[in-house]
Amino acid sequence: MLTRHKKAEKEDMEDESVMKISEEQSANANISSTKAAAPTNLDIMEAITNLSNSFDKKLEVISTTLLEVNVSLASISNRVAQTEEATKAHENRIESLERLCARLENDCERLREKTSDLESRSRWQNVRIVGIKEGVENGRPTEFVTKFLTRVLGEENTDNPVKIDRAHRSPQPLREGRSRAFIVRLHHYQVKERILHLARSKPLEYDGHKIHMFPDLAADVLKQRQKFDNIRKKCREHEVRCGFRFPSKFMVTVRGKETKVFESPESAEMYLRGAVENW
Repeated sequence: MLTRHKKAEKEDMEDESVMKISEEQSANANISSTKAAAPTNLDIMEAITNLSNSFDKKLEVISTTLLEVNVSLASISNRVAQTEEATKAHENRIESLERLCARLENDCERLREKTSDLESRSRWQNVRIVGIKEGVENGRPTEFVTKFLTRVLGEENTDNPVKIDRAHRSPQPLREGRSRAFIVRLHHYQVKERILHLARSKPLEYDGHKIHMFPDLAADVLKQRQKFDNIRKKCREHEVRCGFRFPSKFMVTVRGKETKVFESPESAEMYLRGAVENW
């Protein structure tokens, strides 16, 4: 019995030894497998080289792009510099042109005023007659006006005959129901002034038509005087004496006092509000 028991223990010990040997062999096999899978230095260097080549290619692309950007920036900078120079040159030319335009504008205004003054002076001996029926002159306006003035104003008030350089109808188109005005140039300025004074002193008629006589004013002067039309109307309503000093300065005399001269309707209106009752 004892021998059998020892024999069994011996078999168990042999089995354990076999198992330990198997485990050691398995462990050694795993270690060998791990050692076989580990990269070598050559593998590592190859990987580094590949990575470096990849970086080099990408850096080359970036460098090329940056070079193109630098070229573009240089071109843009050059164009900006050229634009700034051109802008500065244009500004200088514009300033010069503005000064020239201002000077020409002043010269033009001065010439316009001089032309208007010369035109007005050329009309100083002219009288504009309104209300004479169309066609009564029978194609001989100067002869007709000479007789007309003597008849309307009276022989005792005029030279007989009145010396007239020329007379003609105004070039305005004929409007239905209204005859064109006569423009008459008298030989003497004093005669023209006397005729206008007589025309203002009494109503005039010819063949049943009311006749009016006015100075023959240049268009610019007439336009300036028309600005005072409302003031003149109110002056007549309030029996305030008014008139013009050539070319277009408005004069008023309130209750026989000092005569005031105004260059704008606003200033005349302001004065008359304080000088005339119920204005």
